[in-house]
Amino acid sequence: MKEITIDGVKYPSISAAYRAYAVKGLPMVTVRKRLAAGWEAEDAFGFAPVLPQLRRNFKWVWRED
Repeated sequence: MKEITIDGVKYPSISAAYRAYAVKGLPMVTVRKRLAAGWEAEDAFGFAPVLPQLRRNFKWVWRED
């Protein structure tokens, strides 16, 4: 198991942190992929996913031209 700290609270695993901290409606797989991509723990658990019908509207946010 991988210990994780969120807002100064240590959790014994990502699953335990997910049950205690994650935003409602956020899939566990999304949290794990965010953490693997290098997101900070608070951000990975705290941001709700963008709804599929809105994803194209957010495309400009991620572009770095």
